[in-house]
Formats: sequence, C-alpha cells, structure tokens
Amino acid sequence: MVLVGGAESWRVTKLLKQNNIAVMLNRVHSLPERQQDDIDLPYKLPYLLQKDSILFCLQNEGDMEGMNARNIPFLAGTARAYGLTNEQAVAALSYNAAKIMGVDKQMGTIEGGKDASFFISTGDALDMKTNCVILAFINGKKIALTNLQQELYKKYVNKYQIK
Repeated sequence: MVLVGGAESWRVTKLLKQNNIAVMLNRVHSLPERQQDDIDLPYKLPYLLQKDSILFCLQNEGDMEGMNARNIPFLAGTARAYGLTNEQAVAALSYNAAKIMGVDKQMGTIEGGKDASFFISTGDALDMKTNCVILAFINGKKIALTNLQQELYKKYVNKYQIK
C-alpha cells in the first residue's frame, strides 16, 4: 500500500510504520493544508518522515506536472535545506521512488546490471542557482540537452555578432 499526497502523513507515522506503508509526497513547494500548521510544514515534511523511518519519495503530481518536472530536483533541495542529508534527498528522487514502485532491481541506484539513467551537473544538482546539467543518459544512451531557446540564442548571437 502507498499513500499518495501525504500532507498529513507526519501525524500517523507510527501507523504507517506498523503497516509498512510508503508515502509519495506531493509538491513540497506548497502551502500547508491547514491554517494552524507551521508555514514551512510542507518543506520539512520529508525530514519528519525520514526521522521516523518512513519510506517516502518526492513527486510532482497535479496541475502542469509535465512543465514542472524540471523542478523536481529542487523539491529535494528544499527537503535538504529543511533537514534531510544530501544522500537522503537524492534517494527521495531515485532509489526510494524506484523501491515504492517495485522497480528497484532495475533502477534507482548506480549498480551493475541496472538501467543506466543518470546525469552530470557542474554544480549542485539540487540547487536552482548552481545546477547546470552538461551530460544526461537514459538507458545508457546519451540524450541531447539542447532546446529551441538555446538554438535561437546561438543563431542571434552569431547573426548580430554579440559578444
């Protein structure tokens, strides 16, 4: 069984642990569900589950999820800023998600025999300011990281000889 959303999951961690229920936390970049809750409760929710040994992952289900998928690493960055270690934050996006979905034998960690899907960043991959992905591989195949905006930028820098 998996609890999806999990905004109130921190209130029942004992029950979740007893019944081996994992949590897929939805959008930690949100406001609290109730007016009396701490304003930063969604940010520290991953830490509250981690400290009680609840298996959880971060996800982005809801409106405009395709467009916001690019921000998923920053959800982990926020969770790290509010108590998770770097390793725990990365696991919340990779290994924990794979384990909850039952595909941890094929993916989720970098090990021999698993699908090689990963990326390389020159900065901190969980930080909005320094993240700069330079290489990415899905299933062991290098993927192109260019987009229309980058191509137009190059085109007009050359066209107008901008330095």
